[in-house]
Amino acid sequence: MKNTDSLLSGSSAKYFSLIFAALFLVSPELVLASVPDLMPKDCPLAKAPAQLMAAYMQFSEHKYSPVDLTCAAQLSFKAAEAKPGDIETNVAALAAQMELLDLLSSILDEHLYQEGEAYQDIKQRWKFATANGKKLSSRLSKMSATDPIVGTLLVAYQLSATAKLVDPQVTLQTAHDASKTLQEIVNRPNTEPNDLALLILGRLSLSLPEVYGGDVDNAVTYLKQAYSINSQNISTLRWCADALISANQNDASKQFLNEMLSLQPQVGEAQQFADELKAAYGLAARIGDTALSEKLRANRTTLLKQYPNLRTRQSVAGFGHGGPDPMTGKDTD
Repeated sequence: MKNTDSLLSGSSAKYFSLIFAALFLVSPELVLASVPDLMPKDCPLAKAPAQLMAAYMQFSEHKYSPVDLTCAAQLSFKAAEAKPGDIETNVAALAAQMELLDLLSSILDEHLYQEGEAYQDIKQRWKFATANGKKLSSRLSKMSATDPIVGTLLVAYQLSATAKLVDPQVTLQTAHDASKTLQEIVNRPNTEPNDLALLILGRLSLSLPEVYGGDVDNAVTYLKQAYSINSQNISTLRWCADALISANQNDASKQFLNEMLSLQPQVGEAQQFADELKAAYGLAARIGDTALSEKLRANRTTLLKQYPNLRTRQSVAGFGHGGPDPMTGKDTD
């Protein structure tokens, strides 16, 4: 497949939170018509495909903004609609829907909003992204379902589309099925190493109950294999450490936590780094390494100062009150 790997390698993990929300049978046009303010005012929708993708790249850098990521999702979707036979454009568009779902999923995790305008806004954006994603994943499955990178992306989308707003049993079953599909992908003969599939497999193995395929030892194996392919992915480093701690290999986990200190975010990766560093200093504290925890915390503090628009993920709102604003991520208290 032509250069599709470059779209997903390196920082690919930022597209995938472990388990996410439902598929809705609603067209993007209907969603946009009912909620016209989903898009920022400067979202340039009336452009040629090449211009749409250039604008998509600009808006997709703002991983902290649901509004800008909604624009990026729609720009890339429109470009894919204009070039339905182009694999790269459709892969990028599906990844854009997943980035939006990732952020919305994080917002739902951070807050206890269940009613009100903020919650309704999130639900509308979710419907919008899953409607686009359903069409894109269907198209890609017909175009290149046997390609391991495309196959991995399709599995990741299904995880993204079933983590929130559905019965937990649906979430678990989707994750269980995804694990089986990814195992088949990574075990295919004569297939190039796939760090993305291994990373997702490791996260699933670590997070799922045993009855659904969870296995800490398998998680360590998969994540170390992902690391051997790409040691510069901060998400892989964090999850390696997490798995090793769960396997009671605390000393071994410190290698990966320490390696996180030397990485610097590329364009569009700052939010991912801030989130992974937050998880990492918690892991270091969990194993009693206060000095390492403080180093990781200091790195994150520096990053947040360097990028003041990032979501801090620090406080939780209760029933619509307190905590950071769900759209900006900034503290309102």
